Amino acid sequence: MNDMLRDLDRRGGTSPNPAGPSTHRTQPMQSRYFVGAGLAVLVALVIAALVFWSLVGAGGEGSAPMTEQPMPAIDSAPVAESTVAEPEPRMPATRDVEAALSQPVTQEPVEAVPDESQDSGFSKDLQLLLDKARQARDRDRLTRPAGDNAYEYYQQVLALSADHPEALAGLAAIAQRYRELAEAAMDREALDAAQQFLRRARSVDPQLSGMQNSEARLAELQQRSQSGGTESENEDVDDASSLNVQLDLASEDRRRAQQARQWWSRDQRGRAQNFLEQTLAQWPGDGASPAMSTVALAEFYLEEGNLSDAEQLLNQSRGLPDDERARLGAELWSLRGDNARALTLLENAAEHSTDNEPYRALWARLNYEQGRHEQAANHYRQLLNDFGAQPAYWLGLGLAEDARQQAAAALQAFERALASGAYDGRESIRRYLEGRVGVLARRTENREP
Repeated sequence: MNDMLRDLDRRGGTSPNPAGPSTHRTQPMQSRYFVGAGLAVLVALVIAALVFWSLVGAGGEGSAPMTEQPMPAIDSAPVAESTVAEPEPRMPATRDVEAALSQPVTQEPVEAVPDESQDSGFSKDLQLLLDKARQARDRDRLTRPAGDNAYEYYQQVLALSADHPEALAGLAAIAQRYRELAEAAMDREALDAAQQFLRRARSVDPQLSGMQNSEARLAELQQRSQSGGTESENEDVDDASSLNVQLDLASEDRRRAQQARQWWSRDQRGRAQNFLEQTLAQWPGDGASPAMSTVALAEFYLEEGNLSDAEQLLNQSRGLPDDERARLGAELWSLRGDNARALTLLENAAEHSTDNEPYRALWARLNYEQGRHEQAANHYRQLLNDFGAQPAYWLGLGLAEDARQQAAAALQAFERALASGAYDGRESIRRYLEGRVGVLARRTENREP
């Protein structure tokens, strides 16, 4: 036994330690303890970091922790409109609505100028009329005989092309010829004939250069004749000249009003307004009233906000049709904020307004603005029946029916107005229409009142 113990001791077994018990078994246990504690601390830090970043990423800086939201209940029934928090489309400004409702209405529609490139006969027709006009002028057939005179031919050219330079120059030449004849009549002291020639020159071209000098000379001769007690030579112009036929003042009034409206639509407002002001100032006192020019000028004043000028023009005008006087007066009072008085004017003259589209469109709009929505809807339906599917009338009908809570009728009218494309360039109106169509479509689908 002793020999075996000695042999084990030689092979590396334990040897006696005089200092105390051996410690080779306790050192590995202490190392494992420290490693485990370090790993636990590291895991705790990682978990804390993950929790912190999850809170920051979900709530943002300074925000409260997220709370779990309950899932909405799934219902087989259609979702009502009130479930979705969607703002109502904003109503456009009153001025935008008024402009949109009034947009397509013009008292004197401007005739479209034919496209020469698409109509092969257009240039030939113009040239034929211009040739006839020149031939008539060469023979001094300025305004007569009816159907074959320079003035009528030039008017036909302007009806096809309102700004045709040769036709405008031809009218100026007719007026100049009248002035020359007036000067010749004054040379031989035929003052009555001279006065008639100057009056016709003014009728053809109110802006003819040199007219003031000729008129001043005539006035001086007339005064001298009266003071001297002599009688001026009285020529029978009706028999002595082919230039004596009275101009067709109604056609001239119509042409001037149409010309002014074309300039106005091209944003040449000062030119259009001055043109009509001179027309009215120089219109023959013994002729028919220039009603169309008066109406156009009054509309220009109202659109520019010159209410005092418009009122003065209406008070001084003569021969204005009853329906037009009522319409323009109603527009004036509406701009002054008195829609009730404006409606009274329109209602009193209603019997004369059957074919007056601007009159009836104004009547419909004022009914809507006064809160008379049922009457407005009826007016707009009648306008659509009588004058066609104007976008402004669909818009007006939609607004009136929407105010009456008639979702289906309002939806149809708004859709028609939107589909017309008339409001594509007017963002406030277009966005309002799109918004109302969406809201009303959902109401109609859900059968909401």
